[in-house]
Amino acid sequence: MATIGAQPPRFDKLIRLLPCLLACLMVACTQEGPDARLRATMAAMEAAIEARRPADFVEHVSEDFVGGSERIDRRMLRGFLGSQMLGNDRIEVLLGSPEITLHGDRATVTVSATVIGGRFFPERGEQVRIVSGWQLEEGQWRCYTAEWERS
Repeated sequence: MATIGAQPPRFDKLIRLLPCLLACLMVACTQEGPDARLRATMAAMEAAIEARRPADFVEHVSEDFVGGSERIDRRMLRGFLGSQMLGNDRIEVLLGSPEITLHGDRATVTVSATVIGGRFFPERGEQVRIVSGWQLEEGQWRCYTAEWERS
């Protein structure tokens, strides 16, 4: 029961803080961790292959990239991807769930992919296991090494 003459609870301080609290909550919910940003980069690379845009794919590859048993560099990787586009009208990449191990500003990713189409992959698809090394360069994840083998 309210007492006559008693002041109602003062919420004015809380009301003034509410926009600040909501802004902090929104920032906390929208910030992505490094593994989420790496997954987004990998998804962009997958989309670039399927869109037949090797230049967009290699945007996520470090200038000093070295990969494969042939020790190909970034330029050679772009050429290889371009040659894949010559063989088929469509290329589809289905990535499995990547295993990501973070090491500060570096990461190791192991993932299985099914590749369908392309010049050197059959229409029915082929499994490829990829182990790649990543590093943060100017706030962006870039692949600096990769090894792959067909299953």
